[in-house]
Amino acid sequence: MTKLYYLQSLPRAGNTILGSLINQSNDVQLTANSNAVEVLHRILSIRETKTYHHFPDNTSIINSAKAGVLAHYNHINYSHIIDRGPWGIQSNLDYIKEIGLPRKFILLYRPLFECVGSSVKVLGGDHSWAQEILQDDKMIGYNAIGLENILNSDEQFIVITYDDICENPQSVIDKILDFIEVPKFKLDFNNIKQFEFNGLKYDDFDYPWHTVRTDKIEKDTIDYMSYIPLDIVKKYQEQHNRLHDLVMEKQK
Repeated sequence: MTKLYYLQSLPRAGNTILGSLINQSNDVQLTANSNAVEVLHRILSIRETKTYHHFPDNTSIINSAKAGVLAHYNHINYSHIIDRGPWGIQSNLDYIKEIGLPRKFILLYRPLFECVGSSVKVLGGDHSWAQEILQDDKMIGYNAIGLENILNSDEQFIVITYDDICENPQSVIDKILDFIEVPKFKLDFNNIKQFEFNGLKYDDFDYPWHTVRTDKIEKDTIDYMSYIPLDIVKKYQEQHNRLHDLVMEKQK
């Protein structure tokens, strides 16, 4: 049976290049931004229906939810899958606990404001996006909550950073493979490809979220703070610092 692990990260933190590198492996694959957590949520939400309350067979619902998540990857011919999603959100974490799946988390971090600035740039540079995407139910705010929740938990996790990927990608991949107990392999830096999972590639029909450089891996020198209004920086500075300090503490 395929073993499942979880990637909780911030958008624009290096998810796509990390997946492109890991997916050179013959043993493990990192998914695209996954629907598995939504599959789990929808099955377990059956318990909110009138039909369920007339006959609350919770065991059947839990069995169905567990089978549904695992069946999500039945067609994938790899022994280990790392599922990318907002698994650190408390409700999603509670789902995994309830259905009894083993839990190991890979946390991918890049400073909050870098992720915001990078996102605003991709969205065309309109600074008003910064406030939008930092809200608790939007793409960066939501995942920042999930990341912080795991960092403050007793779950099994490792932390890797965007800077680590740029500076020493082989070391990052080795660290992940050690954590999930998968054989190591040597990265082929002459064969970096656009992200692909099970023969599928992202369809970035709106904005170019998932295009990676294939000639080399290096950190860009863009001033991402210039994309964030000063009032937004002041509003979210405490969250930015708190998340950074937590990551530095857990990396020791």
